[in-house]
Amino acid sequence: MNKKVVPETLYQFDKSHRILQNIRSCEIFFGSPKHFNDPFDSKIHPLRGDKKPQLPIGYHHNQVEGIIGAVNNVRLSCFTIPPKGAEFPENSLMWSHYAASHTGACLKYNGPVLCEPFDVHDPVEYFPSKSQKHPEISLEEWPVKTDDYEKRRGIIHKMLFSKSKIWDRENEYRIFLSPVKPDTEYPNMREVYNDKGVTIGALYKYKPKTLEAVYWGVNATPDVIEESVRISRGLPNPIDIYKMNKIDYTFDLKPILQPLDD
Repeated sequence: MNKKVVPETLYQFDKSHRILQNIRSCEIFFGSPKHFNDPFDSKIHPLRGDKKPQLPIGYHHNQVEGIIGAVNNVRLSCFTIPPKGAEFPENSLMWSHYAASHTGACLKYNGPVLCEPFDVHDPVEYFPSKSQKHPEISLEEWPVKTDDYEKRRGIIHKMLFSKSKIWDRENEYRIFLSPVKPDTEYPNMREVYNDKGVTIGALYKYKPKTLEAVYWGVNATPDVIEESVRISRGLPNPIDIYKMNKIDYTFDLKPILQPLDD
């Protein structure tokens, strides 16, 4: 089997509070597909709409709900690869959508180091939204045997790495953290719960030197930037902190390195 080629650099946009938590504890958030902003993302064909699927031999309707549960229990972390020749993500739409209108930040990761613990990580495949249907998963493909982890993993991968072409500006790369297999596979993972005790995702503790830089948006407040500088200053391997600035008379952004000295 050919060794998978991983991008040298992966970037991830997020809100300021989660950025600070990340650099403070070296933990990256993995969310559930049921909270994604695209209603077509990670959906199984036989389960959509009001139509009941024709179940293949060996299945009953309770197992259909089990498939939904398996998909919702998957944990994904989503990244972007900048356009060829670009040193950092300049796309203002990405900053607006995923970094809370430029008040959050973009994290720069060492791609191979970040992905090394995971066996499922790939770029998203984009499909023309009008001329081609998205990949469909039939119940015939889902293994009746509950311990057939590898087959289940392959089917869920097909669902989770396919999106409409209207999203291709994101140039997305995903890491798949799956409790389809016992979670002892990921000893550095811990579940995250809301105030009602419902799990909303998971945090995974990554290795030192995985995170290389933080780019704060043009609307980030001075206090969060100063806090990130303070945290970085206290790390064994300090990370670079940048503040994005608008370039006069253009629609472009430019990163300005923030000093770590007292």
